[in-house]
Amino acid sequence: LGYLENQKLDEATSALQALADKLPDDPLPWRNLAVARVVALGDEGVETTPAAVQTALAALAEMARREGVTSSYNWLSSQVAAAARDATATQPTSADAWFAKFRAAQLLSDRELDAAAIQDLQRACEYRPENAWLRVEWLRTVGSELLRLPEDGAAPAAGELAAILADLPEQLTQ
Repeated sequence: LGYLENQKLDEATSALQALADKLPDDPLPWRNLAVARVVALGDEGVETTPAAVQTALAALAEMARREGVTSSYNWLSSQVAAAARDATATQPTSADAWFAKFRAAQLLSDRELDAAAIQDLQRACEYRPENAWLRVEWLRTVGSELLRLPEDGAAPAAGELAAILADLPEQLTQ
């Protein structure tokens, strides 16, 4: 924790990861590792990268798995969401940045995603149209959201879905 307090974030995350690996059943090292990963996102003078956001999201997911959704988890999640917004502002054509922003929104939502989060995933697909995994993720997300719509509201989305996924079979065989 001294490394973290003194803003030695690489040392903090390395030490906390080693401690978490040695004490896998203790939630405290996992929580502190999540804190360190989130603090690293706001490191002054360092641009927030999509990879750093994804790493923080993974640490938060592990924290929640071990101790549930707590007020600390909610606060840390909101910090990651802000960092993801920053990443898309500085890297507006990065599929990774848009996907990280989508994942942060997904983490913060209880059940339903708002339209902006789905648009973030859509943008990731647009910037990496050859990425079949992104398209499958989009399909799963939109499909889940379509199940929540009344039947008369699903028709326009179904047409959009067909247009976007038209070349998915080709991409899966490449």
